[in-house]
Amino acid sequence: MKDLKDNFLKMAFRSQMEMTDPKVIRAVAHPTRMAILACLADGPATATECSQAAAADGSPSSCSYHLRTLAKLGFVEEVPSDDRRERRWRLAIEDMGIPKSAQDSTDVLDASRSWGQQWVAIEQRVLAHYLATQGSEPKEWQKAATFTSSEVDLTPAELIELGEQVSALLEPYVERQRNGSTPRRVRPVRVVLTAFPRPADAARRRG
Repeated sequence: MKDLKDNFLKMAFRSQMEMTDPKVIRAVAHPTRMAILACLADGPATATECSQAAAADGSPSSCSYHLRTLAKLGFVEEVPSDDRRERRWRLAIEDMGIPKSAQDSTDVLDASRSWGQQWVAIEQRVLAHYLATQGSEPKEWQKAATFTSSEVDLTPAELIELGEQVSALLEPYVERQRNGSTPRRVRPVRVVLTAFPRPADAARRRG
């Protein structure tokens, strides 16, 4: 496990964890572990609180085990506390991903599919929750929410460039959050980008 963590942390930049080891990717792709990471994105929590999170699907003791595993991999850490009766955990990273350079490996690509499936499932639940509660949001926030999709013809290099451009657009907002200079009346806003080649069978049906 130590070797996995060392290989993983070598690729850390700021607190962006870049997963390059297929064993690490598969370890993180466990549904309960992904749900725990999603839960801790909202702030520190105990194993019991993580077990109550949507899709965690585990008992407090099970979540404790998964939290310890995530801690060994460098994803989470215990919150320092004098109260030994309650162990709270927090994220040790800001974000995680699989760098394009690592995806030349077939093993990494195979492992990334499991991780991607869990990532999509979590994002779908977040969106479904918003749509179910949208009517209770202030009208200005309902109006501000954006849903859009496009289909454009791109080369693989252009698709990578598009992702980099979107990340660059978001970086000023991420940076002001890091340095605590966000203006008043802000709220956490979920921004999700999925850009992938349309499956060939769907393209044939369209034709």
